Amino acid sequence: MAAVIERVASLEQTVQDFARNTEIQFNRLYNSQLQTEADLRLFKDETHRQHREMNKKWGELSKKLGTLVENLVAPNLPRVVEKQLNERIYDLMVRTQTPFARWVRGGVRRRSGDPRLRLHLLSRV
Repeated sequence: MAAVIERVASLEQTVQDFARNTEIQFNRLYNSQLQTEADLRLFKDETHRQHREMNKKWGELSKKLGTLVENLVAPNLPRVVEKQLNERIYDLMVRTQTPFARWVRGGVRRRSGDPRLRLHLLSRV
């Protein structure tokens, strides 16, 4: 009978050690999960900030390119069209669209019955 009592006591000690080790490992895992969540929050915030910064830079670049077209390209278009098409431009209109426009469009149009060319440019603001 003493051997059974000794084995039961040994079993109880083993179960207690297992429970203690399991609790320690669970706490380590929980702390690791908290740290991972904090790191992910920081990463998400940094990514969001970088995204806003990049959008701002794209907007600035778009404005610069629009200014380039307005100041350099548009004033020279009548000369280029006259040289390439051997037609005189009598009207140059640079029209703008809202920022929601997706494409920059333009064209050379001739009214029916009118031999003169009309150049239309459409650019984003």
